[in-house]
Formats: sequence, structure tokens, C-alpha cells
Amino acid sequence: MANKYLDSVIPVLAVNKLSEVHEFYKSIFGETDIEPAEGVAEWEVVEGHYIQVTEIPERAGKNAVVVGCTDIAAFVAELREKNIEVSDPVDYGVVIVAVTTDPAGNEIQFAQVVDE
Repeated sequence: MANKYLDSVIPVLAVNKLSEVHEFYKSIFGETDIEPAEGVAEWEVVEGHYIQVTEIPERAGKNAVVVGCTDIAAFVAELREKNIEVSDPVDYGVVIVAVTTDPAGNEIQFAQVVDE
């Protein structure tokens, strides 16, 4: 059951140096929306929902996030046009998932719910 006092979640992906991954995230999510501190950048993936990338070397490359998609086949094609390596979508029956990895080693899973 959801807590009535909570209204958002911001996943944090740790990297060694933001400058090493910034172009990767920019090519997926566009320009940085917020840079609240040195070594921290946030992208608004959809209205009110962000992904934060931050310099935490001891945790770099050990994170994962799932991002919902409305048309995973088209999105995967778009990523490949930008020369971003992404797996072929895999259909798990209830969700179709494609995966990419940022230059630090963090996994980004793109998932589309299968309509019944």
C-alpha cells in the first residue's frame, strides 16, 4: 500500500566522473534539466519524474533503473540511430524489456507493459 505522504522517487545512478557519462545521458534524455550541485545532474524523463546521475566513485557502475516506454521498438531504433548500444527487446509476457549500459557500467532497462 502506498504511503499517502510520499509523492515522488528519484533514482540515483552513481558514476566516477559526470563528464564521462554526460553525453551518453544527453543523447537519451536530452539536455540536463537540473544541475543542483557540482558533479550532479538530473534529467526529467517524463513530467515530474527524474533520473539523477551523480559522482559517487565507490558506487559507480553498481546501479540500475527501469524506465517505462510506450513504444519500445521505436525507442530502441531511435537509440541505435544515435549509436547507443542497446539489447534487442525481450518479451517476458507482461513486459518487453531492452537494456543499455552507461559508460560507468550502470544498467538502464527500458520496459513496455504488454497490453492484454
